[in-house]
Amino acid sequence: DGKLFAASPKIKVFLDAGHGGRDTGARGFGFYEKTANLDITLRVKSKLESSGFTVVMTRSDDSTHSLDEIVNMANSSSADLFVSIHNNASISPYSHGTETYWCANGVAGSNQLASLIQSNMISQTGRANRGVKTANFRVIKNTTMPAALVECAFISNQTENGLLKSEDFREK
Repeated sequence: DGKLFAASPKIKVFLDAGHGGRDTGARGFGFYEKTANLDITLRVKSKLESSGFTVVMTRSDDSTHSLDEIVNMANSSSADLFVSIHNNASISPYSHGTETYWCANGVAGSNQLASLIQSNMISQTGRANRGVKTANFRVIKNTTMPAALVECAFISNQTENGLLKSEDFREK
């Protein structure tokens, strides 16, 4: 039925709600990326836990962690998977859609994780598919488990910004 369940209660996922505290991330139409990221991450945590996964998070409030702190937290957590949740921005107000990144120099399995996240995000949200891409973002390059970074939508696009402000969309 398209739902994901942990094969064992020992599967641990480390979720990083991108930005936070004094690091607001992108801003669009008076809405901060860090706010959307945290809400989406808390929703993902709830879904994963109800499906049998163990979840560890970078933050559950509006706090700040450096990239190195995030990597160290993830690596010391004994997590099996790492997912960093973000929202995109562009100087073009027309940029839109979802994309997911993995690091080609990272841990084996990262490409498959990113591909699964991307396909499920597209099917759940109906956003344009910007594809699975590689990048050397520190949090996916230096973690010791398969890792992916998802850009859910564009906070700088008025339509997608409106979606990000919607609880229904963030739940998807």
